[in-house]
Amino acid sequence: MIVTAQAQRLYEDSIVVDCLNGSALTAPVIGRLRAARVTAINLTAVQIGRDFDGALRDLAEVCETIARHPDDLVIAREPDDVRRAKLDNRTAIILGMQDAEPIGRELTRLHTLAALGVRIIQLTHNRQNYVGTGCAEPDSGLTRFGRMVVAEMNRLGLVVDLAHCGPETTCDAIEMSAFPVMISHSNPQTVAGSLRNKDDEAIRLLADRDGLIGMATWAPIVYRGDDRRPTIEDVLDCFDHACRIAGPEHVAIGSDLCEDASPTRQAWADIYGPAGHYPEITGGLGDWYGFDTVNAAGLETITDLPKLVAGLLARDHAPSAIKAMLGENFLRLFARVRAR
Repeated sequence: MIVTAQAQRLYEDSIVVDCLNGSALTAPVIGRLRAARVTAINLTAVQIGRDFDGALRDLAEVCETIARHPDDLVIAREPDDVRRAKLDNRTAIILGMQDAEPIGRELTRLHTLAALGVRIIQLTHNRQNYVGTGCAEPDSGLTRFGRMVVAEMNRLGLVVDLAHCGPETTCDAIEMSAFPVMISHSNPQTVAGSLRNKDDEAIRLLADRDGLIGMATWAPIVYRGDDRRPTIEDVLDCFDHACRIAGPEHVAIGSDLCEDASPTRQAWADIYGPAGHYPEITGGLGDWYGFDTVNAAGLETITDLPKLVAGLLARDHAPSAIKAMLGENFLRLFARVRAR
């Protein structure tokens, strides 16, 4: 994908928010974030599966890393922090979690996490927890405790994320939340049939409640069942479909990039490989899927984001709509939740 001068200008003039990024904040990753002029990322600041103490340790480590790079990074607790980061030429880190597992059954832990700067919590990862059901198990919907969690997150001004939740848990949370919710990194199942993605009913319901869905580049959830590695064109098809059924004002980018997060091929294979922790999602994809092909071709790193702008322009998306999808849509939702 050739990035035209128009696409590059539009990208550089925009606030660019990656609604889910699971990368490790290594020196090379920080360098790429800055080279890509990314305004903000929702960082997976707590490793999946942590208990509460482990979550606190992870948050402390991330905050220490950010503090060591004051010219490049800053923690964003409010929407204005993101806009200020754009002016200061830094990348704002929004502290996020991809699972509510660390809170156990204690609502007061949400207060602690919020006080430490966490602003986005995904209710479940792929499995069942006390809050609801993940996409890889039969879904019984949001639990009674889960409804209490959503209500308390609303009160604390925490964004509810539903990307990995099962279909019933997803719709339950959209319907009961007092504020718009986010599906940070999923694609339309109509385009890519993975159970990690969302059906049109959920996406329309999300849009009706002024929520937001981020299109992802992680290859298993862009795969279309045709025994080939997905490409940027398949990701653009996801954008096209989401915009048709929800409107571009409810669409964003949630790359799901995990750069430097798996230190070795074996570490990656143990968790994300075809026989890893989530065979319902990563198994049976074909020989094309491996350590070097985890993302859609053409979107291997955060520095490739301008290619999405070029592709969207080539498909006749309006520059104003692209600007909104790049970051303004997220900031609108973030501001509404924080205003509480």
